[in-house]
Amino acid sequence: MSDRVRKSAFQEDKVKSTYDSRIMKWFLQYLKPYKHLIAFSLLFLIFTTFFDLALPYITKIAIDRYIMPSYGEIVLQGKNPDFEEELLKKYGEFLIPLGEDRYLVDLSKIPKEERVFLEKKRYIARERYVVVRPDMGEAALRQAREHPEVFKKIGELYIAPQSALGKLERESLMAIRGRDLSGVKKMALIFFLFLFLNFLFNFAQVYVLQYIGQRVMFDIRMRLLSHMIRLPVEFFDRNPVGRLVTRATNDVSAINEMFTSVLIYVFKDVFLIVGIIFIMGRMNLRLTGIIFVLVPIIAYIAWEFRKRARDAYREVRAKLARLNAYLQESISGIRVIKLFVQESRMYNRFRDINREYYRANIKQILVYAVFRPLIEIISAFAVAIIVW
Repeated sequence: MSDRVRKSAFQEDKVKSTYDSRIMKWFLQYLKPYKHLIAFSLLFLIFTTFFDLALPYITKIAIDRYIMPSYGEIVLQGKNPDFEEELLKKYGEFLIPLGEDRYLVDLSKIPKEERVFLEKKRYIARERYVVVRPDMGEAALRQAREHPEVFKKIGELYIAPQSALGKLERESLMAIRGRDLSGVKKMALIFFLFLFLNFLFNFAQVYVLQYIGQRVMFDIRMRLLSHMIRLPVEFFDRNPVGRLVTRATNDVSAINEMFTSVLIYVFKDVFLIVGIIFIMGRMNLRLTGIIFVLVPIIAYIAWEFRKRARDAYREVRAKLARLNAYLQESISGIRVIKLFVQESRMYNRFRDINREYYRANIKQILVYAVFRPLIEIISAFAVAIIVW
């Protein structure tokens, strides 16, 4: 066999297109028999996405509603009398006078956007207060009365700044914040229930998805073998057996990975992104807008990563197929190689092919090694912007 023929036999074709509708249509025909299982998998995926979004939101509710005291101090500065008068009229029924143009208010009664505005203009102080009301029970009232150094009596209410609660003993604190602790326990129970349900749906989704993938791989391999055994002998003269084995094993596994690890999870990522954007917008529209400033940067990095990762991955697959083809042909013809004393030539050629495969893998590793830290840096930068 001449060097030209040998090179063409072991050389992989270059793939230029990024998407081929014919290949996707061919692949979808193997998924059609399992469309009901795919529907169940997508349904499980929607549930797991819902629970993934709900778990941090439950944590937020527990912190804002039960762990952090809900009462804050409004301080009228006298800089804008008309605005301050309107503020008193609007929330007068929720205000507890402290004297000297200072009032306590339940911050949960103020809309989030307005509360953020008042905090920015420093009408709402940073300190939070615990308020003991008569409807909280005799035990809480008794503890408030027994600690005048912490609680201040205003009418029928007892108020104390959050920073002063550290002076109380554990039993006193438990009695005063008993309702809040009950609320935290309730949210913790809901959290663990959602966590358990998330585990069940995630297990079902992964199992069904992997089952479909294994069945599709089984069908493709059987179809591939059925097709190959009907091909003429000339086809096997032009294509090394190692390359064909790679097509029937490694490349089919790559198709399974594309389906189980990429295609389906695209839907989950879309659901997650939409849900996160919706929740962030409800919480703070301004901060959400600030975060969106980074979207073009992330989109550009993702686009570059897509192109480079695709090229690197294709090169790895091509080099692996060439390596398997040469190794299989060399071992099959080892008697001829030994007969003509070509061991050294075979070794040197295999070393060159193996080095090409090694360099292709290093190139792929480099692409991932650059992309992931960049995303981490952008994530840290986004957090820094929010904190700032």
